[in-house]
Amino acid sequence: MSSTPVAVKSMPLKALLPDTGLTASQSDIAIKGVSSDSRKLGRGDLFLAYPGFSRDGRDFIDEAVNQQVAAIVYEQRGFEAVDRGSVLPFIGLENLQQQSSAIASRFYGEPSKQMEMIAITGTNGKTSCCYWLSALLESLGCCVGQIGTLGVRLGSDEIKAASGMTTPDSIEVQKLLASFLAKGARCTVMEVSSHALDQGRVNAVDFDIAIFTNLGRDHLDYHGDEKAYKRAKARLFSSFELQTAIINIDDVFGEELIEKSLRAKNTVTYSLCNNDATVYLSDIRFDRKGSACLVHSPWGDVRIKVPFMGAYNLANLMAVVCAASSMGFDFYEIVSRLEDLPMPPGRMQIVSDEDVTVIVDYAHTPDALEHALNTVRSHSDGVIWCVFGCGGDRDTGKRALMGAVAARLADRVVLTSDNPRSEDPQSIISDIVSGIPTGKYICEPDRYKAIEEVLLRANSGDVILIAGKGHENYQEVNGVRKAFDDVAVASEMLKHRARRA
Repeated sequence: MSSTPVAVKSMPLKALLPDTGLTASQSDIAIKGVSSDSRKLGRGDLFLAYPGFSRDGRDFIDEAVNQQVAAIVYEQRGFEAVDRGSVLPFIGLENLQQQSSAIASRFYGEPSKQMEMIAITGTNGKTSCCYWLSALLESLGCCVGQIGTLGVRLGSDEIKAASGMTTPDSIEVQKLLASFLAKGARCTVMEVSSHALDQGRVNAVDFDIAIFTNLGRDHLDYHGDEKAYKRAKARLFSSFELQTAIINIDDVFGEELIEKSLRAKNTVTYSLCNNDATVYLSDIRFDRKGSACLVHSPWGDVRIKVPFMGAYNLANLMAVVCAASSMGFDFYEIVSRLEDLPMPPGRMQIVSDEDVTVIVDYAHTPDALEHALNTVRSHSDGVIWCVFGCGGDRDTGKRALMGAVAARLADRVVLTSDNPRSEDPQSIISDIVSGIPTGKYICEPDRYKAIEEVLLRANSGDVILIAGKGHENYQEVNGVRKAFDDVAVASEMLKHRARRA
């Protein structure tokens, strides 16, 4: 794993905070770095102190002073600054969190204006689209930065491993973009979460292309209701600077975006079946080896066959095709490379297709679980097992819904722990059970034992979907992340099964 050094010379405070009424003595103070995390501050840095989701950065102002920072900018709403008798500048601003992206962008030389920037948002499909589009552009000769759920990469170089955060904080985003630019990147593909949009983490990222995949139930523990969730997603498409919006019109909210929120200069739509879309499909077929279809587009019609399972993955691929075509790459060159794209880790990842088929997928919402199970059903005639749980300290309302989906679409349901975090695993399982008819499930809170039990019970020809954690290589329990990898555990159990046979 490589580091991300960014050579930035010091910058006068006035360049970072224009039009904020700085005094003459404050204006020329040299700033050597910018951070909203007091633990990462160095001498001569600018500390941005504002309330976060779980902590208030203003509580760490004294710590920042002790770190010998050059200046402190704080969120002035709901906060009375204390005169510390210091020559250190204390500057109060409103909506500082929303302004932090612009401050960081100025410090790092506005890197997003010097690259092609592609954003992907939606409840499901962000990671697959980001992974595939990055791989496709690399194969077409473009040096690509990638930021998302699977971590941070520049080409084949892993810069930062997956951390559980889809979109980094506003300062880290600008630092990463500057690093990409310094290393020769021509474009960056980013997953942009609803949290990031709501908190302004990408406010000063100049996106050229924005992709909307779909909208389902997720993150209502944060947003409160679906209306607020939609409003956050729509922010990505409200910029007049956006060149191209790529919209899935099979999703109702996609149509709503087009009608109410789009300000992009160009709109490209895609669909699995709607021939009013810019790009749409027909003659879709599935078998054990993948999917095939006919792609219709303004650039031509072509038949493709790809080793990926599910209609929703075909939709994700069409989003990728639309993006690359909008960037000016040849349509036929694009589609010729689709069958060679690698499958994203933990996204309908086939661990084994001999004796029993074992698939690991990140599905952690009702919609995603339904898509995954329908996909498994469309590719196999065997008995389908579904092993899953729900994350603790997250939207509790989706638990019963996911239970109902599993009970309806799987032949055997095994309930277990996901990342229980601070919650009692059995309590989470009880919430899931409330959506399941009596007697339709097996309960084993220990995820390792749950996977073991399924592979003991399954018959040859059965299909086992292990859902919820996908690429994650940990399980979070009571604030501690312990090593746990669904793919590794399933592989281990398959070896035990083979020895018993």
